[in-house]
Formats: sequence, C-alpha cells, structure tokens
Amino acid sequence: MSSFLRNHTRQPRIYIDLPTGGKFYKDNVFQDNQFVHIPVFGMSTMDEISLKTPDALFSGKATADVIKSCIPIVNDPYQIVRLDLEYILLAIKIATYGDVLEINATCPKCAESTKVDADLSKILANFENSKIENEFILNNLTFKLQPITYREVTESGIKSYALEKKIANAKKDLQLDQNYDEYLNKFLQELLLLNNQAMVKYISNISNNEDEETDKTEIQEFIKNNDKKVAEMVSEKVTELVRDWSIPDLHIDCTNQECKNQFVTGIVLDYSNFFGDLSYTSRNLS
Repeated sequence: MSSFLRNHTRQPRIYIDLPTGGKFYKDNVFQDNQFVHIPVFGMSTMDEISLKTPDALFSGKATADVIKSCIPIVNDPYQIVRLDLEYILLAIKIATYGDVLEINATCPKCAESTKVDADLSKILANFENSKIENEFILNNLTFKLQPITYREVTESGIKSYALEKKIANAKKDLQLDQNYDEYLNKFLQELLLLNNQAMVKYISNISNNEDEETDKTEIQEFIKNNDKKVAEMVSEKVTELVRDWSIPDLHIDCTNQECKNQFVTGIVLDYSNFFGDLSYTSRNLS
C-alpha cells in the first residue's frame, strides 16, 4: 500500500512551448515528440545539491540531470539544441524561484550599486520571437546555420578550457630546450582550430544551385583552406545568430543622485553557475 505522501509530491509550476517547435530533434529526445505545453517542475533539494558539485557542473552532467528532474518528458538533455536549452533553464529558474529576480548592478561610471528587478517571464517571452536559424550567401554559395546541441556546447567548452589552461601555464611547463614563442604558438594554433571546429558545428549545409554539402569534415576543410573572409563571415553570422538568442539588456538609471548615469546590464545564462546567480556585465550607453 502506497503512502498518502505520494499525493503531495512536486507538481508542474509552468508549461512551455519550445522556441524551435522541435524542428531539430530526432524521435524520442522528448517523450512522444511533445514540443508544446511541456510541464516544468521546480527544483528539488537534490537538484540544488547536484548544482554545487564542481565536477558535475564542469562536465554538464549537473545541468542535464536537473533538466531531466524538472522536465521529466526529456529523455536526452544532451540533444537539446542551444536556443531551447537556454529557454528551458530560464523556465526552470521561474518554476523554482518565481518570476522576479533582484539583480545588483554596478554603475560603470561611479561604481554605485543599483538594485533592479528582472521580470523573468518577460525574458522568457522574448525567446519565443528568436530567429532559430539563418542563412547567407557568399561567393555564390548559400550557408545555412542552425543551433547546436548541448553535448556539442559542453564538449567544445571543455576542450577550449583545457587549451586555455595550457596557454596560461605555457611558461611554467616550458622545457629548457624549448622556445617559448614556438611553444605558445602551438597551443594558439590548436585553439584557433578548435574555435573553427566549433563554428562549423553551426553550419547545417552549404549549397549552390545544383549541389548541397552537409558533411562537417568537408565543410571544415573548405573553410580552413579558403580565403580568410569566408571564416570571418561565418563567424560574424554565427555570432549574430547566438546574440539573437541572448537575453536583452536591462536599461538602468544609476541611483547616485550626483551621477544619474544611464547604463545597461547584459545578463548571460551561464550553464555552470546559472542556478546560483545570473551573471552580468554593466556598460555605459553609447
């Protein structure tokens, strides 16, 4: 006989529709391919504990486990594409803590701390109007871009972190018979290659009037061995697409009566510390 307490467990706090409409998913990433009216539960105590485990945060496992806990119809969180992922993380934040988040922003002019309330429901609604893919034409070729998966995001992030750590420790790890500039340049070249590989992941295909290429290896070689402007254009368009998925800046009036500066605070959804705080940077209005 089951306990009556089972009738008092967590219940969905909100329901969401994925911004992508499920366009980029294979069968069974979401149960029954349900992409609308998805129930979102608030975090449990165990979820909050998992988000304080450094190794699990670094690998992305903590975030994946929280998603499965708070949105049980997700079978494979690692296959969630980036736009939907940030939307889902924000929805879990709302389901757990409510619609309003108080943020302490520092004025870049006078360093005065100003408190402002961020309406998370309005931010969530902003994602619904995001461009989910993009395309551009260069040298008579059409480049089609689309979001990448959470697995691709975490893998690229881990590799990039490892290389950046090697670069930071280059002098310390240098052998007596090695030239510092050559040693450092090796890692910088690896980092450049890694960044290019990450950029290529956003390319769904490249086509002309007759043919279409979807193989990532072929696309990587094409960009690596082509004019610099090709890589620059792809990078620019990928950055533009990712920026379109970002939370809009908050416009703030400094509360220091002698300053009265107007500035903006950009909020970033950071996977590793998202549930602890929303990280942000402040800058003056240009």
